[in-house]
Amino acid sequence: MEKIKKSILLYTIIYLIIYVTLYFILKAFNLTFLAWVKNISILAISIGTITGFIQIAINIDGDKKFRKIIVHLFIIFLTFILFLINAFYFMFIANSEEQTVYEGFNMIKETRQVLKSNYIKYYDYMNPFIRNIQERVYINYDDTISEDEYGGTYYYNKDGKEVEDIEGTEFIDLSNLKKYASEGSATYENVQELIEELYHNYEGNIYKVDTSDNYLFIYLTEVPEKLVVEETDRKFKGIQGEKL
Repeated sequence: MEKIKKSILLYTIIYLIIYVTLYFILKAFNLTFLAWVKNISILAISIGTITGFIQIAINIDGDKKFRKIIVHLFIIFLTFILFLINAFYFMFIANSEEQTVYEGFNMIKETRQVLKSNYIKYYDYMNPFIRNIQERVYINYDDTISEDEYGGTYYYNKDGKEVEDIEGTEFIDLSNLKKYASEGSATYENVQELIEELYHNYEGNIYKVDTSDNYLFIYLTEVPEKLVVEETDRKFKGIQGEKL
């Protein structure tokens, strides 16, 4: 009984069970541990497992040499495997996180550790131990080894739906237009009339039009109108050719 109370392996297993249980409970509420909690837990479990088996090997009676040799070989093998797992995790999976403020929101900034700058993500900060799972901001770089080739910034609400900004502003809902177009009742001229209306209402210029299953997404910019007309002509001719 005294040996059980002093067992490092036993306490390591208890910690592992508690950590895994809390992890899945948090996941059910779209939450997760911060990177520093995950990293310390992985190291603690790995070191505790190896130390626990070493403790077992030390406590084996001297007359049971064969069993002692087997346990020592197992410890060497286990140490090697855990070293590889930890090295792979910290080199290729673990990303760096820091608490920061993004456009007035208290958030966790995640930077890709492998090749450093392939993307940057922002998550809602909860407390010093926990953050939200759903990314709210995704900044993409086309160049996987630097931040020289900016790919774009994408925003999401707490449900994972893409929105226009960090405030959660919805994109313009043009699902009815797509419905009419799929029935053959919307023409290229109808779309051009809609563009003119958007110019008037938003005092901006359209530079990109994307389609999804339920929406047409129209993005606005301040570039010269000539470039906008060329871009919208190209986009909508493509959409018309595909019958939306």
